[in-house]
Amino acid sequence: MREQLKSKLDKMQMEVIRDCQNVEDVQLMLGIFSQMNEALNQIPDTMNKPKGAKRGRKPKNAENNA
Repeated sequence: MREQLKSKLDKMQMEVIRDCQNVEDVQLMLGIFSQMNEALNQIPDTMNKPKGAKRGRKPKNAENNA
């Protein structure tokens, strides 16, 4: 979960920085995103998905049901 959120946050950061009009705005946004990254680092490892097989049932195949 942490990696997924970090990836989305990085994309959002690039979009926001592109829209900034001056250096002060860029510095302000970088500070805010830095704080958000620190908050992401506080997500406990137990909330991350376990690596390996995915959980859940596979969808039923229509060919096998006929």
